[in-house]
Amino acid sequence: MRARQELLDEVAMAVGAFRTATDIVDEAVAGAFAVNRTDVRLIQALQLAGQLTAGELASRVGLSPSATTTAVGRLVAAGHATRTRNNRDRRQILVSLTPRALAIGDQAFGVMVQAGRGMLRRYTREQLLVIQDFMQRARQVEITHAEKLANHTPHR
Repeated sequence: MRARQELLDEVAMAVGAFRTATDIVDEAVAGAFAVNRTDVRLIQALQLAGQLTAGELASRVGLSPSATTTAVGRLVAAGHATRTRNNRDRRQILVSLTPRALAIGDQAFGVMVQAGRGMLRRYTREQLLVIQDFMQRARQVEITHAEKLANHTPHR
């Protein structure tokens, strides 16, 4: 039986390998859309939400409002997004993906989502709850670390 520390090291290495694989997939998705990686973050957020204001989008992807406005402009110019007035609050502009972008997203992510769901089916409910807890906590660790780096640039 492996020692706890050895198992912790192996899991940490597996997480690192997963992050690298995710990075590779994100790069391939950016290629499929012919956009940059920042734009892919907006596309992913819009795929999940359907439509968002620029402020909501900025918050979800961790960009400044001006960077989000610039990125949305690129997506609109590329034919991947539209801006429309909110019917409930005419002052707000809603950003959503075009049917073409949704189709590209289905091709880029659909197979992977189905494969992932198939893989998760092998786990029990209790194991899935542990995986869900780990992923939520790991996400928060990542976000907290990114915020610390953004606020305290390392010395060179």
